[in-house]
Amino acid sequence: MAEAVHYATEPLQEPAGALAEIDGNRFEVAVHAILSGISQVVLIDDPISGLLILVGLTVAGWRVGLAALLGSALAAGFAVAIGSSPLRDYHGLDGYSSVLVAIAMACVFLSGRWMPWVMAVIGALLAVLLERLMLGTQVPLFTWPYVLITWILLVIVRFVPGVQRAPG
Repeated sequence: MAEAVHYATEPLQEPAGALAEIDGNRFEVAVHAILSGISQVVLIDDPISGLLILVGLTVAGWRVGLAALLGSALAAGFAVAIGSSPLRDYHGLDGYSSVLVAIAMACVFLSGRWMPWVMAVIGALLAVLLERLMLGTQVPLFTWPYVLITWILLVIVRFVPGVQRAPG
């Protein structure tokens, strides 16, 4: 649906403005990137909003908050490691799919003590990698990395002995 709206309104779209420059030391930049990755899930580029969302997710369930934080932190670190644009990372653009995959794997689709977390880590890293690959195409990203990686992981875990699907 989002793609249909995107293509239907393409003549009306204007190019995105430039991203704000990076300010602060490495720690501040890392915190900004991680919290902005969480806030980008709801299309907001703001670390304070990311912090509030993270608090809300944690109040809803500590595992959900931890998975969101883990997904965003892994995305930020992996994006830097593979040479992503520092501005993309700073503004959380490499993090939102990883946040969603980590929550899906650790808190929604799988159960167990450690395997959901292992799949959350793998999924978060794969989401960043797929996003990097998709940036070279003309396909709008939206949440495609999250959707595709989640589907792929759910197919894979179906054939892995000992992995339990969440009830329901």
